Amino acid sequence: MAQRSVTTTVSQVVAPPGARLGGRLITSLVASAVLQPINATLISVALVPIGQSLGACAAEIAWLVTALYLASAVGQPVVGLFVDLPSTDRPSQDTPVRMSTGRWRREVSPDDRTIHCGVVLLTVHAYAAPSATEPLAKTTITRRDVGPHDVLIKIEYAGICHSDIHTVRSEWGEAHYPLAPGHEIAGVVVETGSAVTKHRVGDRVGVGCMVDSCGKCVSCRNGEEQYCLEGMVATYDGIDRDGTVTQGGYSTHVVVAEDFVLKIPDGLDLAVAAPLLCAGITTYTPLRRHGAGPGKRVAVVGLGGLGHMAVQIAHAMGAEVTVLSQSLKKREDGLRLGADHYYATSDESTFETLAGSFDLVLNTVSAVLDIDRYLSLLAVGGTLAFVGAPAESLGFGVFPLLTNRRSLSGSMIGGIGQTQEMLDFCAEHGLGAEIEIISADRINEAYERVLASDVRYRFVIDTSTLD
Repeated sequence: MAQRSVTTTVSQVVAPPGARLGGRLITSLVASAVLQPINATLISVALVPIGQSLGACAAEIAWLVTALYLASAVGQPVVGLFVDLPSTDRPSQDTPVRMSTGRWRREVSPDDRTIHCGVVLLTVHAYAAPSATEPLAKTTITRRDVGPHDVLIKIEYAGICHSDIHTVRSEWGEAHYPLAPGHEIAGVVVETGSAVTKHRVGDRVGVGCMVDSCGKCVSCRNGEEQYCLEGMVATYDGIDRDGTVTQGGYSTHVVVAEDFVLKIPDGLDLAVAAPLLCAGITTYTPLRRHGAGPGKRVAVVGLGGLGHMAVQIAHAMGAEVTVLSQSLKKREDGLRLGADHYYATSDESTFETLAGSFDLVLNTVSAVLDIDRYLSLLAVGGTLAFVGAPAESLGFGVFPLLTNRRSLSGSMIGGIGQTQEMLDFCAEHGLGAEIEIISADRINEAYERVLASDVRYRFVIDTSTLD
């Protein structure tokens, strides 16, 4: 549900510790009635003196839980707060309380010390997989509070990637359930932490396949956070630094460290930009690394979500581009997107005709391929690069590599700096994903259509339909 931000002082919402439970429940109901017209969220606060056990604060905890239940019952996003203060440091009833995007925050500075409320829950609407074998369903997930270096994003659009399907079905290893996937996120900043310098409220932003890394290892220092030696934190089904499982973009809001939030240029529509955060950077990185440009011959295997971006980007870089697809049914699209040539791999003569032709063959499909046949397409010193990731192992012979100094390579997305470079490149050249926008209740249908190659070329969820 959309939420508006206001700043106010509402002393009656925060009942003092020790108040009778009945009085607190009345306060909760009154607060609900007051806040409902502005689409805000009822917040309950329990003041727990330092050193006092939670058992001794049973009334406060009971009031908190009950208030949260009342708020959730009317369909509002819910946040619960605990304030850990000694009785001598408790703020007065008149201390200003800031309500922002559905949360109350109280800050006081006795003796030059700032004490912040700690957020227990921020619940938002989402679509998630209950297990590997069940369809995704509407639910709610929790987000952490906005820390000093965090950005709260209202998600407008989320792309559906084939990786989402692999992950929620545990085809790449056992996933954590329930799981809300989605790492192609585009939206608008609605709140920033106190120390954030890179983004402002109202900025158009995106989040890709990772939301954190150690920031200290050689990979991170080189701007390749995706190869963090301590392990980058995936946008969903990853283990965050606090030990929680990350949840992805099939939701209404997300909280992300500012360093992992990208700026979406004004020239890119948000819905079109969303798939660039995976499909765009996944193909841009190996094309840039292997020198796609004037005088280079590049073959793109597959014209799907990844392949249709690879063709556009390679063409914009100045390379001679050939599409290798199972059939010729997408030939018109391939040529329109920038391909110079289009061949069907189901035609046995294709591999004879094109033998030794390419400096780079970029495989974008997740299907099992005959690697030796594709290696035969490479010129001396050419590279077969993989960005598609089949669940099965692939076998190949060594001699096709030795005889012409050919190479096999893999690539996984790109660093944050290169992802921003890719977004700017796409805006400059007028590139973007070709999309079909769907409502959230069509996600499971979209999954089946992706598996059947029945999409041109990326499904994008309108997350306003999650409310």
